[in-house]
Order: sequence, then C-alpha cells, then structure tokens
Amino acid sequence: MLRLSYRDGTPKTLVTEEIKRLFAYQPFVLPDGTFTGAGEAFMLNSKRRILNSSDINLPEAKQFIGANERLAMMYEDFITEIVKSTDDIASMKYLDFACNAGYFPYRLAQLGCLQSCGIDAGDFHPAFKFVADVTGINAEFTQDSYDFSQHKLQQTVVAEKSFDFVSNVAFMCHSSDPQFLLSYLASLTNKGLLIFSMFPSSPAYQISYSTLTSQYFGGRFPVCFDATTAMSDSLLRFGLKELGFSTVTEIPRRPYWLFDDNWRCFLALR
Repeated sequence: MLRLSYRDGTPKTLVTEEIKRLFAYQPFVLPDGTFTGAGEAFMLNSKRRILNSSDINLPEAKQFIGANERLAMMYEDFITEIVKSTDDIASMKYLDFACNAGYFPYRLAQLGCLQSCGIDAGDFHPAFKFVADVTGINAEFTQDSYDFSQHKLQQTVVAEKSFDFVSNVAFMCHSSDPQFLLSYLASLTNKGLLIFSMFPSSPAYQISYSTLTSQYFGGRFPVCFDATTAMSDSLLRFGLKELGFSTVTEIPRRPYWLFDDNWRCFLALR
C-alpha cells in the first residue's frame, strides 16, 4: 500500500473525512494511520473502503488490510512493467487515464518520472494537493470526462503523442465504445500503453455488454453500457497492432491478483 507520510518539518495537515473519501478507492495509508482501498469490495463485495486508525485492532481489520495489500501488489506489478519499458524514466512523460486519487501518478513521480499526470472525471485536485503538501510528491491532475459519443475528452485538448506512456486501469469496463476508447488512448502515446480490463479469451473479434446498464454515468442507449464491458483478447491484440504498436505482451497474472481470470493486463509498445 502507498504510505503517505509527513515530510520532516511539514505542518501536520489535518486528514479530514473528505480527504479519506477522496482516497477511498485506492490502497493508501494516510498520514494519520487511516487505511483506504476497494480491495475488500472487489474480493467480497464489501462496502467498506475506509478503515480508521482507531479500528486497526478490530477482528475485521486484518481482512480489510490484507485485501488492499493484494490490490497494491497488483498495481505495483503494473508499475514495474511500465518502468521496465523505458530506458530513461527521468525523461518519461506519463499519463494515467482515469486516475482516481492518483496512485499511479504518485508512484511514477516517486520513481523519478519527468512528468507524471492523471486525468479523471472526478475532482481529485484536493487529493493531489494534499499529497504534494504532505509528502512533496508532485504529480499533475486534470479534471475532465471522456465522452463516449465523441470518443474524446469533453474539454481538454491533448495533442497526439503528448506522452511517452499511458496507462488505463479498470476503466474500459465502463466504456460503451471500447474500440474507440482504445484508439483514443493509443493516440496519446508515442511509445507505450498499459491497459487492464476484462479481456476474455476468444479467437473471435468480440465486444460484449451485460444487461447491467447506466450504473455509473446515467447514459442512455447507445452509451448506457458502463459496468461490465468486455473485449476479446484477439480483438484487443488486433486493434493494438492496427494502431501502430509493434509488440503486445500480456503481463502474467500472479496468484494474489484480484478479480477473476477475465481481468487481464496488456502492455503494448511501438
């Protein structure tokens, strides 16, 4: 889990309930000892995403922390592959598309990335500012929503190939236009793309939706499929090759990864 600790001499910024809420989806340990993350929710469909420091000795705390440690380990596997893809991380411009509270941008910044950025529909400016103030980790945040009808960000104009590496973790499953989303993500990077979502194995070029609709964004048909979108692995590989990537590699699943085996992570390099 990413432990956020006060720098020496840094005023002890109050960890408010709003700060806890902002970090609740990703696996963090906040400076006051609060644990956050959706790992337990992914494993057991639990609704709990915050464990206050005062509850650390409760019987259920071990389960909550353990699940989020597994989530963090999975994230760290992705980060390792991103770092291995570059010869010089000090010159890398990185973007995490649908970054939430910023786990990936913070970690890439910690590892020496020249420019580490995140984009998300939610307003995570206070989270990024909190991390910068408390820890000195500086990552950039832009609030914007991806438009499933126009197949691009609604407000921000990002020039083609603005970044050396783009990641997209657990967002395509919320997309009504996965093939267009893939194309848009590819347009933003001049070298690498890492994507984690539901990619069931099939020789057929397939996209599947469930009857679970309008769960997150309230869209109407044909952009109402925002919960369980899946793309076959063969279609993903075909699409990435068509979009100019010379190599497409699946990152092997580890036993501690969360989600079922249809959730797979691919690394594409130009």
